Parts: sequence; structure tokens; C-alpha cells
Amino acid sequence: MVEIDLAFSLGDEEADAATRMSAAVTQQTTNQAFRGLDYVRLVPFNSTSNPPIVDDDAVRLRKNNVFLQLANTYNNNKNRVYSSMLMPSTTNALLVYAWPNGGGVNAQPADKFVYGSLVSNGLEDGTANDLASGITFNLDKIWDDDSFASFDEFKQTAQAVATYLSNVANATVGGQPLYQKTGDIGILFSALSNDGHPFPYGRQFIQQKLKDLRDYSYPVSQNVKSVINTNYSKLDKEGAWKGLSDMDNYPNGLFLLKWEDATHNFVLLDAESSKTVINPSIVNPKYLTYPAQLWYHTNSPIHTSDAELANNVFNPSKWSNVLNNENFTPNGTVVNGTKVVAIDNVLQYAVGRLETKVRAATSKLPNLSDLNFLQFRGVFVTHQYKVDYNFQPLTTDNTEDDDPYYILYDREVKKNNGSVITVPANNNSDANNTLVLPSKAGEKVYVMVEFFYNGDASKNGILTGYKGNPILPQTYFYMVGELDPGLDANNQPRQAFESDKVTKLIAKIQNFEGAYNYVPDLSSPSLILSLKLELQWEQTEPNSVWLH
Repeated sequence: MVEIDLAFSLGDEEADAATRMSAAVTQQTTNQAFRGLDYVRLVPFNSTSNPPIVDDDAVRLRKNNVFLQLANTYNNNKNRVYSSMLMPSTTNALLVYAWPNGGGVNAQPADKFVYGSLVSNGLEDGTANDLASGITFNLDKIWDDDSFASFDEFKQTAQAVATYLSNVANATVGGQPLYQKTGDIGILFSALSNDGHPFPYGRQFIQQKLKDLRDYSYPVSQNVKSVINTNYSKLDKEGAWKGLSDMDNYPNGLFLLKWEDATHNFVLLDAESSKTVINPSIVNPKYLTYPAQLWYHTNSPIHTSDAELANNVFNPSKWSNVLNNENFTPNGTVVNGTKVVAIDNVLQYAVGRLETKVRAATSKLPNLSDLNFLQFRGVFVTHQYKVDYNFQPLTTDNTEDDDPYYILYDREVKKNNGSVITVPANNNSDANNTLVLPSKAGEKVYVMVEFFYNGDASKNGILTGYKGNPILPQTYFYMVGELDPGLDANNQPRQAFESDKVTKLIAKIQNFEGAYNYVPDLSSPSLILSLKLELQWEQTEPNSVWLH
């Protein structure tokens, strides 16, 4: 091990951070402090050919990474020097990974949704794999031991609601069960059951329909009112059904309720039970992940110097000027007597950013009295895979548990001031920014937007969604668009998402014919694409955009 000073750059030219990552969490706004490099891991290699490192031409040196001590750093904002680091001799290439505080696999779910989470494999000390190919990264699945228990509790809650509604439907009125009644009472039950169409278990919708029944004094029997009153308070107050419309870690549209004439009961539909009832079925929640975490990366050769260089060597704003200093040797190798190592390539974002804006294609949408009732609440991104040491998607063994792909779920959609984003007609909404992993070149990706219909259940109309299924006031619904990356300027397949690039997306709502009142299986061939997507890619070359 050789004691050296280590220098690297965060970018050459000062630029508006708004061209980079998202909001305060991921450095979009100019008044936010740089979230920085709280954790830095350098993995030293000896590459037999010229770096950067390729899987089979480099051997990992020792089994310990190089950990930077932030207390020993000298900064001039762009170029950084860490003193008294130990690095193995014969090192001539480095894989560098860095990330800030916030999020990560050990964080609480709420923080993972805010800051993202990324699972690293093979990066830890003591790994048995000597090649760079042993280092991979993947998104953090929401479905773990703790959240499985949480999901099961929500399912039990939803089942309890289905049982409760079944008891109401089977309560007798004049010797007949309520579900058999005609006339005005029959109309009220038709509203409650949505004429057999599956419906989400939104609290306010159910409250309103039960209130209509309970307040209908004649000739509804006291028997029906008694059954309604038995658990009605649980829909109003914090109690056993507190989570009725707030599933915490999971999107709301993972359950549907449906009246079954054959059994005279309301049944609960989830990913498994929905397969024979609706097409496409409800998505498997095991595929869902948190957003990506803000990570930085470079794969780089090094410059070395056997002279102890003064701090002023690192002051120039151009990193190339630093590397051209006469004391540095390009394509260097660490040997006994090496005093300074400079990492040639600047650190850049390992992840990409999806910037999503929504709008209505026309000033009036069917059955919707006011566009302000539509709230933009979440974003889903399909075809997210494990990535390799260079943050490029793996083509084999690219998920855990043989899942087809990961589906990223970003529920932290809000304006910078924390307020809800509504859907405008004549211009684009505020942007939501989602950190994503780079995608496979040429592969189409589905982007699904989660909306909330914030109408009054007693005053506003029901929107007609996919196959006539109702989009009810105070419930969530989901619309899908296809992101086709196409070809770049050189006629090469483009990646939908790339490291250190922004994919800008405008999603236009034409109508509600393809709106789902549940989260659909996004791999289904029967999936209806209802959002018209306009795309733009923004290059953020590390040599021209400052990270701060």
C-alpha cells in the first residue's frame, strides 16, 4: 500500500444546476446546497490494456476499497484533493462510486421514496470476485419482509371492506335482500355496486353511497341501517380501516372491489384473483421498486506524480490544465514513491433523470367539470434492470427472482413548495423529476402516470374509463404511454434513459377511454396506451456542466 494524495474533479464549467437532477433532493434548483459526496468508494484495478476498465482485462487489487476521509479534503468547489490515502501499488485504473446522505437500503420507506435507494452488489470489501463484472447495481424492491407484512395488512383491510359491503347488500328490506330491490332503492344499490363494474375501494366514494342508503328513510328498513352503522364510523375515523385510501408504500390501485351476482357478495380483486376477471389484470406488486438514488460514477485511468504538489496546482477551473501540469505522468501506475494520484475522468451522474410534465390535450375532457380536479400524483417506469459496474443494463440475470423487469414507482410528485400538481389545459404542468437507471438501447419503455380525481363524490360526475369502468371522485386512476427512444443523430438505437442525461417527457391526456381505475399489468399485450408522449433528450456532458 502506498500513501498518496488523491485528486479528482467534479466538472469544469460552472452552469445552472437546473440542467441536472431533480429539485432540492437531487440538485435541480440553484439555491440548493450541493448534496455532495458523503460516501466515496474507489475500487483499484490493474488493467492489462489501456483503461477504462473492461471486464476481462483488469484485476481487482486486494480486497479492500479505498475510502475517502472527507475531513482531510481540500476543495476549490470543482477540484478536490484528499490527503494521506492508501492505495495498492500497480494500480493504473479506478472505478469510482459516490453518493450523498439520504435514502439507501437502510433508510425507512418514506425516505426511500424521497431520496431513492440503490442496491450495490460486489462493491463491499472482501468480495470474492476479482473482476469488475462482479460489481452490479439494482433498484430496491418495495416488496421485502416488512412491506410484505404491510401489504398483507392492507389486503386484509380491503377484504374487511368487501365483507362489510356484502353484509349491507344482503340485509333485508321487506323480506328481500337489498341487492334484489328495484325502484329507488335498487338505483341506490346499483350506484353502490357500480352495476357490477370493478371499482377501487376509495373511502369517500363508499362513504357517499352508504350515506345515500342510510339517509333514505323510507322504505329502507332499520335492518339495513343497522348493518351500515355497524362499521360506518370506521370509514370516517382513524381505526381499523384507517388505511382505506392510504396504502403507504404501495399505489392505491392494487385492489378492486366487484359485486358478484352468482355469490351475492362483493369480492376483492388483486394481482392473482384479477387474472380471470379483468384484462389486463392488476400488476404484481412484487415488481415495484423505489426510485433510484443519486449516485456518481467514473471508470478512469490515472495521472501520477512523484512530487508533492501544492494546493495551487489544483486551483485552475479547467481539469485538463491540472492534468497537463509538468509534474504529472499520464496513464500512470502507482509505485513506491508515488505521491499524488489524479483521476483523469470527472465524476458524473451514474443515474438518469426523467422529467415528466402533464397537460390536457383539450380545454374540456369528457364528463369532467373542472380540470383542476385532476391531480398528478405518481409516475411508474417499466423495463428497469440491474446495471453493471459502468451503470449499463445487464442482458442476462438482470433482475432478482426471475422478474421480467423492475417497475419503478415514484409517488413523491409535488411542486417545489410541496403543493399538489394539477393538470392544466393550455400549458404544461410543473415538472416532476424521477431518478432512473439507464435503459437498454432501443428498448421501448412504458411510462404510467398516477392521477387522483379530486371531485366531490356527492356533486361531481363519474368519468368513464377503460371498458366503461368508472373513474370515481376521490379515487386514483392510471394512464399509460409508450416511450420509444428511436435512433440518435448517428442512426444508432437510443437509450430511453442514460447516465447523466435528462429525458424530458410531456404526457397529454386526450380522453379517459384508456384510463384504468387500477394499476394494470404493464406487460400485458392488451394494454391500452392513452397518453400521447412528446420526448426530448438533454445532453449534460460532465465537461460542460458543473455539479454544484
